[in-house]
Amino acid sequence: MSIQTIVARPICPPQLATQAIAENGGYPAEDVRAALAEILASAEFRKSPRLCRLFQFLMESQIAGAVRDTSEYGIGLDVFDRDPKTYSTVLDPIVRVQMGRLREKLKHFYETAPGQTAFIVSFPRGSYLPTLCRAENWQPAPPRPERLALRAFSCLSRDTDALAFAEGLNDELSHHLFQTWGDKLLPRGVEQTGASHVLEGSVRIDHQRVRVSIRLNDMTARVTVSSAQFDYPLPLDIALQETLAKRISDKLQGL
Repeated sequence: MSIQTIVARPICPPQLATQAIAENGGYPAEDVRAALAEILASAEFRKSPRLCRLFQFLMESQIAGAVRDTSEYGIGLDVFDRDPKTYSTVLDPIVRVQMGRLREKLKHFYETAPGQTAFIVSFPRGSYLPTLCRAENWQPAPPRPERLALRAFSCLSRDTDALAFAEGLNDELSHHLFQTWGDKLLPRGVEQTGASHVLEGSVRIDHQRVRVSIRLNDMTARVTVSSAQFDYPLPLDIALQETLAKRISDKLQGL
């Protein structure tokens, strides 16, 4: 299967964008724009101007190769007109929320209107860069966890500061996961009564660093499907809790 990533910005002249994509073994920009126009004109999209603006920005950014402009912060400024003096991606989840809606709308478009476009466009979890696949080569991705539960991370260091940090991390992670998973995230404490997957982990702290280990368990197959570790230097503060929670949440979005 041949899959090619694309990124873009409207300021790139079309002839240069076409040349750049051709040199990288990708698809012609005019073909990509034709597929984009067909999707934006569909009944699925034309009544959602905000999602259309986001979709077009990301596709044009890919065509022009403007990878650096497709960070969450950059999208918030360029697409959703956030004020750079006050905008915080931690406090304002608009980009993550709208990306979730864009993924769902694209999925529904291809399910209800098969064969309408030459390309299948998708956005991998944890990425703001679209991937393209010729429709005849496309294979559906494996399903995501249907119901996710967070089991409180255990603290393997017994001092008071470490215990407080671990509890704060649990709260921060619950907040970040909800921004992505919504009502697919079960309340803490009910993971044995309906979760398809359970996220668990531990916190270890020494004199120099914090190590957070995570495991995602498939409760149906009774196997661990993902595992990761994150190391950060001290101090134990809210900023570190936010950073760790975002890293873990981004890791799960890639599933």
